[in-house]
Amino acid sequence: MTANLADDYGLILRFPVKTPHEVHQIKKSIKLKVIEIRRREFLENFDTFRKIKTNNIFIGMSANVPIVRQVSQSAILIIILVWAVFIAFFTILFQKHGIFIGVVLFSGLLILLQQLIPSSHNKGMKAIKQKDFKAALEHFELSLDFFTRNAWVDKYRAVTMLSASKMCYREMALCNIAFCYVQAGQAEKAKALYEEILKQYPDNGIAYYALNSINTFSNQAD
Repeated sequence: MTANLADDYGLILRFPVKTPHEVHQIKKSIKLKVIEIRRREFLENFDTFRKIKTNNIFIGMSANVPIVRQVSQSAILIIILVWAVFIAFFTILFQKHGIFIGVVLFSGLLILLQQLIPSSHNKGMKAIKQKDFKAALEHFELSLDFFTRNAWVDKYRAVTMLSASKMCYREMALCNIAFCYVQAGQAEKAKALYEEILKQYPDNGIAYYALNSINTFSNQAD
């Protein structure tokens, strides 16, 4: 008898087997090999993970990290539409200098909204860059409170803040709070918060990989 087994990488493997017990043993062997492969892949990629900063969110163990932005394509389209409406309105109103006036006013509005509304978030980011994690934690907690109470501002951020961020500010605040816990050496608090983030935002890759890294270090320490 020949058993056709598909491993987690989608490979079809053929094995000559005689009994159901042998089939079970082969499946178990494949599963263990896949786990080991994924463990090695995770450890190899962990240094890269530690150096990622995604959309104003610091993760990993170092605050000196490059910037990788996540943007929403739909939000970009909305912002472009708002910009076009500004230009059209002021072109009709002022004709000759309408485009210039529209661009200037739109730019001013963009800066104003992105500085005033997420002010606690911005202060937290500044504190992290200065490695003042205690102050950063306080600012991110204020940001979390604000965007929890004003969920509609966060939900429609492409209009309310002209923000193209794919991740909402409440989610960012939670991730940044967890990061501050890590920097303060409060691994258990960070772990609990990352788990809560995954419950509320199941697609949050930052929390997923951060949680894996914490568990990896905890296992190594044990």
